[in-house]
Amino acid sequence: MDSDHAAGHLHDGHFGLSTVNLTFITTGGSPNGGSELLWSLAAIRLAKAGHRVAATAQYGEEPAPRLAEMRKLGIHLRMRRGPGIWSRFLRNLLRQRIEGFLPGKDWAWLLRQKSDLVCLSLGCVRDGRGWMLRCRAANVPYVVVSHLTSPGMWPEDETREERAAAFSSAQRCFFVSRHNWELFEHQTGEVLTNASVVRNPFKVRYNAQAQWPSADLGWRLACVGTLDPATKGQDLLIRVMAMQKWKERNLSVNCYGSGPCERGLRKLTDALHLRSVCFKGYVEDIEQIWRENHGLIMPSWVEGLPIALVEAMLCHRMALVTDVGGNTELVEHGVNGFVAPAPTVALLDAAMEEAWQRRDEWRELGLEARKKVVACVPPDPVQDFCGKLLETAAGHKQE
Repeated sequence: MDSDHAAGHLHDGHFGLSTVNLTFITTGGSPNGGSELLWSLAAIRLAKAGHRVAATAQYGEEPAPRLAEMRKLGIHLRMRRGPGIWSRFLRNLLRQRIEGFLPGKDWAWLLRQKSDLVCLSLGCVRDGRGWMLRCRAANVPYVVVSHLTSPGMWPEDETREERAAAFSSAQRCFFVSRHNWELFEHQTGEVLTNASVVRNPFKVRYNAQAQWPSADLGWRLACVGTLDPATKGQDLLIRVMAMQKWKERNLSVNCYGSGPCERGLRKLTDALHLRSVCFKGYVEDIEQIWRENHGLIMPSWVEGLPIALVEAMLCHRMALVTDVGGNTELVEHGVNGFVAPAPTVALLDAAMEEAWQRRDEWRELGLEARKKVVACVPPDPVQDFCGKLLETAAGHKQE
């Protein structure tokens, strides 16, 4: 979905405002990461609607067409420098304590924006604490979008109260899944009365009609995501596929995406003499993936709510997932897909075995998947998010 696809226009008169000054702050490390879609497309759409927009990011050298579009629209875009070698050393040494640090030049830049509302997009729940606490102390209105909460992000006692205060003091807190919201409350002991769920944009048509592929040459599952087994668990899937029974079956897995562990995963596949797992690289045309594959498989360790899952279900494909993050908010075991209770080789194998025995039903399960996802995800999440931001800004001004 591109930034021009809008379900209507963002006329602020609807919210009682003429022009709003909005500042977006992202803690994500890659301009092309899934967590970067919502804030960046919202910034572009709001700028096109006549609002004053500024943004700051800390990215590497990856090409980022959306950043070029922002500059063309007049969005004031500031790139922050990444941590140097000594900063990285201190971050590893002090762990969560360093997360609350905010350089003075970053704060000075934010104050110059004179924002009606600041939107902090957090790659994970432990990010951005310094920004939030400074906004809280200076009475700068802000909202938070958290893309990932996981059991591995449990706060130490020294940071738990700060994290709870940072989120509870926001005008609104947005989580990409109900699971992540509830896990945050569990970890901090803080009940958030200002929280709600938002959905990320996706890169397929909402009314996508991916043609069902023939199974004459075998059944094919797609594993879509960053090639990083520490979070996405591709190594578990490779180890299952290396079992003799799976080697003898007419099933293959196509891995789509790139990432920091691609060479290691390829080497593992070669070491196991596994020919049924293929690496396809990054594919821009997501619908083409689903014209070639019968279902999605995601052996993840952690998730918010995967965009790849939403895209697969919109394209009428069943999904086999692990019970992490918001996966089971969309996938119902045996109804529109299959769920492994946890990311282990044994449990993934068991879920795959059940799915394999019902492979003749995969097409029908995919139709059910489509019904479920359209009931949970709106046609235009960016438009919905922009409306929430403008409504929040209006409410603060009226106060």
